[in-house]
Amino acid sequence: MKSNLSKLVGSAVLAAGLALASSSAANAANLDFSFDQFTGDAAEVDISVSDTADGLGEGDLLFTVKVGEGYIADITGLYFNISDDSLLSGLSVAGLNGVDISATEFNANSVSKVGGQYNNLNGGGRNRGDDVAFDIGVAFGGGGASPGDDYQEASFILSHNSTNLTLSQFSLQDFGVRLKSVGANREGSSKLLGTSTEYVAEIPETPETPETPETPDNPVAEIPETPETPETPETPYTPPQSVPEPGMTGALGLLAIGGLCYRKRNRKS
Repeated sequence: MKSNLSKLVGSAVLAAGLALASSSAANAANLDFSFDQFTGDAAEVDISVSDTADGLGEGDLLFTVKVGEGYIADITGLYFNISDDSLLSGLSVAGLNGVDISATEFNANSVSKVGGQYNNLNGGGRNRGDDVAFDIGVAFGGGGASPGDDYQEASFILSHNSTNLTLSQFSLQDFGVRLKSVGANREGSSKLLGTSTEYVAEIPETPETPETPETPDNPVAEIPETPETPETPETPYTPPQSVPEPGMTGALGLLAIGGLCYRKRNRKS
């Protein structure tokens, strides 16, 4: 359950997301954020939550808490919320790289100390008048710097027995850190509060659509040339023949008949 720390802490007591890593919003594999102390000695912590670290099981998340650069402190406790309280009963924590997980607490909006009465975020401090409680608390080691129990950095895997955990369940959730043995003299103490960055799912890039190959021009069938029609030879010129007129033809016939009759009479005489 997300607590409203802005009402409890005020503008001077925390700086949520002071140093957002360049990949925190664009990269779906991590939530990275930092914050300062609200009470006690000066300190800073960096927190990372990842779902793609090497060796993680499906649905597991890797939490890493690290003392900010330039500061010295022993990380003794981490407190945080989850957006779905119904998952609390199935959670478990396993330390990495030799980190001793000495105690854990899972109780919706009720965890303000874990692993001992001094490993807590109780007390108003000089900047706030109300206590704050979380859903989850994780204690590291015995609660103070000692050989083999001085965690400048602590990592653990958070798992659920039936549900895959996601970064979105820890997006914009309140976090708290308890530091002891703060400073070069290792005598200081700090309590820090902040809010995780917003989870932004990475949108996969849409693959470029391959260019459509150009359609080759349809070949134009060549039309064979029509052979030239041979020239028709000229008809030889036939001069017109004179045809005698009908009257002339009849006269000539009568003349011929008359001549024959005359010749016959001459023969008889």
